[in-house]
Amino acid sequence: EDMNAKERRAAKRKAEAIAVQEASNDLRDGDTAPSAAELLELLKNSDKKMKKSKEKESSSNKRKRGEDDGNEEQTQKKTPYVAFVGQLSYTSTIESIQKHFENGLGRKEATEGNMKIRLLTHKDSGKSRGMAFVEVDSPELLHECFKMHQTYLDGRRINVERTAGGSSNEKKTAKLEHFREEHKKFISDTVERIFMEYQENGDLDEGELDGSVISLCKRHSMPTVEASLKEYLESKGDEKVKMKNRSAYFSKIITRISTGEERMIKGKPVKREKG
Repeated sequence: EDMNAKERRAAKRKAEAIAVQEASNDLRDGDTAPSAAELLELLKNSDKKMKKSKEKESSSNKRKRGEDDGNEEQTQKKTPYVAFVGQLSYTSTIESIQKHFENGLGRKEATEGNMKIRLLTHKDSGKSRGMAFVEVDSPELLHECFKMHQTYLDGRRINVERTAGGSSNEKKTAKLEHFREEHKKFISDTVERIFMEYQENGDLDEGELDGSVISLCKRHSMPTVEASLKEYLESKGDEKVKMKNRSAYFSKIITRISTGEERMIKGKPVKREKG
């Protein structure tokens, strides 16, 4: 078992000493010493007591380490990758949310197999409460979901952020605040990376768009930022478009795209290319 040979010999000597001591304690004046058979029985009972004590100690140590019969995977809590989706339209459904994420992230990234959506509803009426949870199977896909933050679905600009889960308490509040700060940093880093890539490719000059534009982009979804930059670059090469203030021009583009308005040139609508 768990004991080596030396430990077994020591345990046996201890058991024998206990058995003899117990037998001696039971003797009264005039009594005869216990027979060999009686000593063996006492020794056997003492062995059983020590074995039970050893098993109890081993079981306690396993519980402290989070083990269960040697299988740590069964008791180890799985880290959930869950995003909270708020500001949903009451008409939005699980199907429309799924389709929205598929269109935004790509059908290969977001599928019914790796994304589980739970729409929160009122118990009495069964109607939507305007909130949902999206559980995914990896931290990478969870961060991809953050790109859908501030996108439009069924006429509403939705919020997508990580949830802390559990009941409402100080620990949850602190955890949620940590996730929100982490989310803000993710958005900020992503926007700055996008602009840096455009500069490295020679599409944008350093300082061409001022800091207010960068800050504005950080309040919009990544698909909106990408679409706005694409339209801005197209407009730079269009002789029909006059830009007196490039930052102001870009700000108008991103505001229009985020609200779903059509692009107009000389009073005529221009269809935006998809991609």
